[in-house]
Amino acid sequence: MKRFLLRALVGATLLAGCGFHLKGTQDLAHVPRVQLHSDEPALTAVLRRRLQQQGVALDEDAPIKLQVRDFQRRRQQAAIGTSGQNKEIEFTDSFVVRVERGGGAREKTLVNRAYLQYQTQQYLGSVSEEKRIEERLFAEDGDKILQYFAAVSRCNAADCP
Repeated sequence: MKRFLLRALVGATLLAGCGFHLKGTQDLAHVPRVQLHSDEPALTAVLRRRLQQQGVALDEDAPIKLQVRDFQRRRQQAAIGTSGQNKEIEFTDSFVVRVERGGGAREKTLVNRAYLQYQTQQYLGSVSEEKRIEERLFAEDGDKILQYFAAVSRCNAADCP
């Protein structure tokens, strides 16, 4: 048992030392304030909350601008299995993230997907199930955006993603 705990401690220390972060965590200490612009209100609310939790002030005069545009959510239904009894709904979010700072800008298109599988005789088109998927997608979209923002906002022109 002592060996296991020692190995676990050593492993955790190595992961922390190499810059490993759990999904959804970003280090934004280097960004005291930011301009935030988004064309999707639900995603704006997620980003606003996450930025404020990280101690980043939202300020229209900030030197760094985070913009999310061209947000699209697609909902596509597809049959799974030969009899068509098992089905799946695929939700796909796509959007462009643009970070402007110091006269330069970086932008990237991000895509995120989630799936809802069900049997046709058991699923009644539950709005609550789809709502949970959509909320989870917005949270994951926010994580992806802030991971990209954290990387781009701290890099030099030569090493930006």
